Amino acid sequence: MERQVNILENLPVKNIIIGLSTIIIPSIFIAASIRYSPWFSWSRNALSDLGHATRSSVAPLFNLGLLTGGALLIVYATTRLSKVFPVHPMQSAL
Repeated sequence: MERQVNILENLPVKNIIIGLSTIIIPSIFIAASIRYSPWFSWSRNALSDLGHATRSSVAPLFNLGLLTGGALLIVYATTRLSKVFPVHPMQSAL
């Protein structure tokens, strides 16, 4: 009988929170940008129109959300990869 692998096994709670935040935080900022943009329409505009620097008044809000999500994704990925590919003690001295 095969053992089922639990992907959350040995995953600290803070890593789970950071991982979920990479999706939730940009989604909140995108939703807020849509809410404060009465001109935005799903059928007429691309989502990236919200981040256009000169045509959108909510561009800072939209872009900050994407930037924050990307930064959190980098933190999450580096912490996960450090568990998969641990640094050899001799390499860390270099």
